[in-house]
Amino acid sequence: TSLSINSTSATSTITVTAPSGCAWTATSNASFITILSGASGTGNGSVFISIPDNAGAARTGTLTIAGLTFTVSQAGALATASFELLDPSTSGSSPTTECRIRSSGTPPPVTTCTVRSTSVATGSASIANYAWTVQYVYDNPVTVTQTGPNPQFSFSDTCGKTGSTSDGVARPLQVTLTITDSAGGTATVSSGTGAQPALSIRLFTCGS
Repeated sequence: TSLSINSTSATSTITVTAPSGCAWTATSNASFITILSGASGTGNGSVFISIPDNAGAARTGTLTIAGLTFTVSQAGALATASFELLDPSTSGSSPTTECRIRSSGTPPPVTTCTVRSTSVATGSASIANYAWTVQYVYDNPVTVTQTGPNPQFSFSDTCGKTGSTSDGVARPLQVTLTITDSAGGTATVSSGTGAQPALSIRLFTCGS
């Protein structure tokens, strides 16, 4: 008659036991509980539900199944995910919204930019893992990832590839960070969503 889960998304199957020929329905009474299948049935059956990540405070909702109440309790998020972009070649340690792939020399030196977590854990929780994904298009689609305890992730590229220009053509830079706290809860944030600004990568020809 009840289900308790942490702040991460979950699915669950609720078993309905009813006499043969007995018709029943299932209704969600909470906006965060979705019935994926089994909204009605006859006799024995199952109700399959889905609950998304909870980025806020703890919450409780109910379903009415065959006239009975089923309660879902979900813990609140123990951490808030956020990050900032650093371009050491232009902004030093100050946050910026663009990474510039701009260098000179033979062969062209590598340009490195860094994303740094500014995530905050609450209560007694601590952040145990950072999963980074950085994506952009430069000549070809580029995807780089890092997972582990490091709150920073540096990625590098070189000037002068196909698509670069002397004034530095701007392309979208998509960054996604998922943090996992010591209680097993997760939180995810991406550039251009919520309070996170949209980011770009500027691609220069060498020597520009």
